[in-house]
Amino acid sequence: RVCEFLRPDFKEEMLKFQNDVEKLGDTNLPHHRGLKQPINTKSIGSWRDGLTRLQKRKIKRDASCILQDIGYSE
Repeated sequence: RVCEFLRPDFKEEMLKFQNDVEKLGDTNLPHHRGLKQPINTKSIGSWRDGLTRLQKRKIKRDASCILQDIGYSE
């Protein structure tokens, strides 16, 4: 779906990105710990529990124009 949206030619090796993670640079940092893992869906929606109500409201306010422009709706 990403390739359909961005229009690059899809290549199967795109799904095996974790094999070349070291080429990216500072991948040993803690916030990059998941880079060597295959794509998964386990963190989808985790923002619901990780952000306060105030943080969610601020993000929604700050990003609302951009989100509308790219087709997101509530």
